[in-house]
Amino acid sequence: GETALLERLIEDLRVLALADAGQLPLYWESVAPGSLLNAVARSFQAQGRDSGIVVRLADLPPLPEIEVDTQRISQVLGNLVANSIRHTPTGGTVVLNAWLGHVAQGTIVCLSVSDTGTGIAPEDLPHIFDRFYRADPSRTRSAGGAGLGLAIAKRIIEAHQGVIWAESAPGQGTTVAFALPCAV
Repeated sequence: GETALLERLIEDLRVLALADAGQLPLYWESVAPGSLLNAVARSFQAQGRDSGIVVRLADLPPLPEIEVDTQRISQVLGNLVANSIRHTPTGGTVVLNAWLGHVAQGTIVCLSVSDTGTGIAPEDLPHIFDRFYRADPSRTRSAGGAGLGLAIAKRIIEAHQGVIWAESAPGQGTTVAFALPCAV
């Protein structure tokens, strides 16, 4: 177990170093946002069920394709869903969603993971994308990771020319969302 944890930590640090250097390899392809979200939701439904949590896909509007590295974006979504499951009590829900947005630079697609979990304290929220930051310092690294998952998610989204953010209130759940440009 300790060896696997150390291997994951080394891989996480490698990904961060590559992203920081602008050398994270990305394999671009056009994909429908709904298909990405559906695949991630299905892959976590059993884990959610085992924890007494419903993991589901929201009813999505028609959306244009996005140009992404599907493996990296699936990694981001998987990290967000795993965090949501970890912080949502039995009987809760994790919902994956997407919607269309517009900014000065053009049309964007926003993807999100929302939960009915414990939420994040206002003083912790600005730091959740920092390396090694854990809102609950009493959690052990083996139980909660090294605090790199959201930092990696941020770097991957930035490598896709996107932005990531979180909204939360203690006891009211958390939504982590990111926006990506539409495929040309």
